[in-house]
Formats: sequence, structure tokens, C-alpha cells
Amino acid sequence: MRRWLVWVCCGTVLAQMAATPSVADEAFAADRGAVLRLAGAYAVTRRVTGDAASPGEAASRQIVVVAEDTGRRVVLRHLLVMGEPAVVVLGGRQEWSFVAAGESASRPTRVGADTYAIRPVPGTPAAADGWVRSVYGVDGTPGRHAWGRWTHDGAGPRWEAVAPAAAALGRHDRGRTDGAAWREALDRVALGRRGWVRRTEETKRGDGTRPVVAGAVLERFVRAEGVDFGPALRHWDEVGAYWAGVRSAWASAFAAAGDRPVGLRSSVGGVPRWRALADGAASPTPDAADVLAPYLVLPDDRPD
Repeated sequence: MRRWLVWVCCGTVLAQMAATPSVADEAFAADRGAVLRLAGAYAVTRRVTGDAASPGEAASRQIVVVAEDTGRRVVLRHLLVMGEPAVVVLGGRQEWSFVAAGESASRPTRVGADTYAIRPVPGTPAAADGWVRSVYGVDGTPGRHAWGRWTHDGAGPRWEAVAPAAAALGRHDRGRTDGAAWREALDRVALGRRGWVRRTEETKRGDGTRPVVAGAVLERFVRAEGVDFGPALRHWDEVGAYWAGVRSAWASAFAAAGDRPVGLRSSVGGVPRWRALADGAASPTPDAADVLAPYLVLPDDRPD
């Protein structure tokens, strides 16, 4: 009887331990909840300071949808609603990936003009949990990746990158004449009751590391009221699976290349890459890998 009681007591303790989340589990849940709160319908303002070559202020209506959620990885896609009647314009995407202490994090990173390779995310420590925030272009072109940690206190959840990330110039930088060729960006994200804010400190550089101009981008996402985002949601219902295929096609190309560089062609036969991939969604039998393939210069395709 005494031995039986010991087993019962031990079993009860073990069951209680299994049912009680650890501090790490609670922190992960809080972080993940903050990431998911970024989704929603917003009135967005974008303000650029310190960079006369980019537009000063712009406004848009955006809905941010959860395109994929595996628990440790959340993919958010931005869709813009413009004009009357509403026209839906596909925006970029951001991915949030949990990286546990002791794990490494590598992503496709700009290593030269129109050239990317899998490289470690800068600033990722070996002894701390954190989240890698990745930004990708409309057509899935790799953007920038940074490791940071979420902070939760009375001021609201906040995430801050620990090191700047290298990336190609954005669409707002088209037509620059000051010699800027790429940029370094340091991102911060903060949530509030009515939405969230993203602040990016940027240094645009020329060939090599020569600085051209430094500035900041502030984007405010305020919960929108009285805006019909139905067209955007219906559009995403139609094309969401196709764009999941596009993400898979990009991932497969970089996985096949290993740590070797992959070149990108911006245009083939007069058709820009973004246009080909966007039009692929309207194909009766879209195959994202076939659409993307002509725009990739894989290691085996490069001349010796």
C-alpha cells in the first residue's frame, strides 16, 4: 500500500508539472501572440525623413493576413486596397521565425548586385531565444533578415533587431541618381491598442560600403474603420495557394544551391520577374516553379 501511494503521489506531481507551462513556454506564447496581433485591417501612413530621394509621406489602406502559421513560423502578407471601385494590389510579406537558444538561423541574403546566398542572420546569439524577422518583396525576392527579442511590459509588446541587415533598395528607391546601390536597415516594431508602428533606420550605400545617405522610415498601422476589405480577402482566397507555391519555389532554389550564390534576372524576354509571377496566379494550372525558373541563375548555370 505504501509503495502504491508513492506512485500515486509521484504521478500526481508529474501530471501537475506537465500541465503547468514553463516560463519559456509562456514567453513563447506571448511573443507569438504579439506577432499574430500584427494581422488586421489598417489605415497606413509612411513617412521618410533624412532622404530627399524618397517620397516624404504616403498613405494607404492595407490588410495584413496570416498566410501561413506553423507555430514557430508565421508568414504575414500585406494587401493594399486602392481607389473606388476598389483595386487590390499585392504587397510584400514579413515572416517571423522563432529561434531557440542553441539553434542557428540562416536566410537568403544579398551578397552582391542581384545575387543572394544562404548566410547566417547577423547578431543571432547562441544562448538566447529570439525571433528572426524577414522581409520579402512582392514577388518573393529575399529582402532583409534580423534577429531580435520581444519585450513585454506596460508600454506594450516591442521587438527590436540587434544588428542592421543588408538588403537591396526598395521600390520607393527606383530612379535614384545619387549612386545608392544597397542599404542597411535596423528595424523596430511596437504594438499599441489601436495598431502598431514600424520604424526603420536606414543607411543607403554605394558600391562597397560607401555611405550615400542616412534616414528613417516610420510606418503607422492604425486599425481601420468603415473600410470594405472584402475585395482583398476574396482575392487572397483565390491566390493564396499559388503564392504558397511561390514561397516553396524560392525555398527549393536556395536549398538546392546550398551556400553557393544564386543570381536573379530582373527581366526575361521583356517581362519583369514580378509581372511574370503575378500573372502566374491567373494561369489555369499555375506552376510557380516553372514561372520562376527562367529568372534564376543557379550555381550550375554560371560560367566557369
